[in-house]
Amino acid sequence: NVSVKMDDLWTDVDTSVELEVSNAAPRVTSRVFTPNIVYRGDTVQVSIKAEDGHGVESVAIDLLSAGGELTPLAFQADIDRWVGEFTVPDSLSPGQRSIPLQVTDSAGGGALVTDGASLIVLNEAPSITNVSFTESGEWVSALEIPKEGTTKYVIEVSIEDPDGVSSAQVKIGRLAPIGKSETWLTLSDNGQGVDKEANDGIFSLEIELRSTLTVGDMNYLIRTADVYQSMTPDNEQIHSIELIEETGGGGSGSNWISEHATSIVLVALLILLAVGATALVVTMRNSDFE
Repeated sequence: NVSVKMDDLWTDVDTSVELEVSNAAPRVTSRVFTPNIVYRGDTVQVSIKAEDGHGVESVAIDLLSAGGELTPLAFQADIDRWVGEFTVPDSLSPGQRSIPLQVTDSAGGGALVTDGASLIVLNEAPSITNVSFTESGEWVSALEIPKEGTTKYVIEVSIEDPDGVSSAQVKIGRLAPIGKSETWLTLSDNGQGVDKEANDGIFSLEIELRSTLTVGDMNYLIRTADVYQSMTPDNEQIHSIELIEETGGGGSGSNWISEHATSIVLVALLILLAVGATALVVTMRNSDFE
């Protein structure tokens, strides 16, 4: 209650009014983020200075609305600041982002402070975590060049990005269909064709090896982009695979016969010559006896 008195030359007036005194939240007078330019997953050191007439009870980094965590800070008396660290969550989208602070005083007053210093969150390209080749569902370490015709393989690429992958492509040079050695071919994650499961982060493409290819290591390129069009850097696109001669199928059947036709003919001729020579010797001996 507040009393108010007013006087003029002729009379006096006394009245009483009621004022409501509210408890303001602590004021944040300084905040420092180190570093202030980060990628998702980076750790950021925090130093906050807050003031309040009743005393500051707590300060915390509040990233719950951005899919992160509530991270309490600790008061360090020798520098009169609240300090700690937090991890930039994958759910925080790229760009300049304010980092909310939750502050309270010892009288119960509190607020969520969203203005002030901020972080610059950089957009990294999708990460390629694994590249493999399979034949009939079995993993292979090298690609066998068929002696004739073609052999089918599937290239599988594991790709991760917190924002989602918008495209994945491969340039496979001599392994591509004729006329497309310099073309970027699309890797699919739609669960159709050779891709086993849709949206599992494994992108696939079927390729055919022709008998005209030569043995040796061959480089190929893989690139991918996220929904913000951040693409794999040029120096990270290069991969390699070894091409080897076909090892054969185990020693029987029409394929084995065709592969060893020359040897079979030579052995047969040697056998015929041996049989002929033996017959000649026997004939000559019989004629001597007679």
